[in-house]
Amino acid sequence: MTKSFPIRRSPRLQGYDYSQEGAYFVTICTHGREHQFGVIQDGEFNPSAIGTIAFEDWQMITSHYPSVELDLFVVMPNHVHGIVFLVGAEFIPPAANQPSPISKYGFLSQVIAGYKAGVTRRVNKLDNPTGRINPAPTKIWQRSFHDHIIRNDGELNRIREYVMNNPKLWEQDRFYG
Repeated sequence: MTKSFPIRRSPRLQGYDYSQEGAYFVTICTHGREHQFGVIQDGEFNPSAIGTIAFEDWQMITSHYPSVELDLFVVMPNHVHGIVFLVGAEFIPPAANQPSPISKYGFLSQVIAGYKAGVTRRVNKLDNPTGRINPAPTKIWQRSFHDHIIRNDGELNRIREYVMNNPKLWEQDRFYG
């Protein structure tokens, strides 16, 4: 009997070059949408240690990727939202004979993968302060991420307003619960 596995579809827009310059609205969820990053009380976000790391590492993206500019960003209990501008983006291909699924989705995926890996590394050091190999590393992130290609200034302004007001509107958020 042959096992059948569900076919995973990419959330990326088919045929779109995610290495080209542009503005992107990105949402990255936690594994199982668990509330790992903190809590919201009275419309204000209070980060956990992991939430603080998620915030700090987002700010460091531009030091790793000079062709990225960051706009508004918010950490929520079980996800992060950010606006990313790719300006003169240059995709860094994988080493020879090491195919990477990132390569076919472009530079944006490479940036987000780097961010998620950096947060995970720092969190696992928290969980394992001695530096020994952690037999059960903390699962932080859901597979992949959501993106929206921002096509004009009106869209950009609506998304900025959404990001700024996200903590105040937490109970109405689709990721709430």
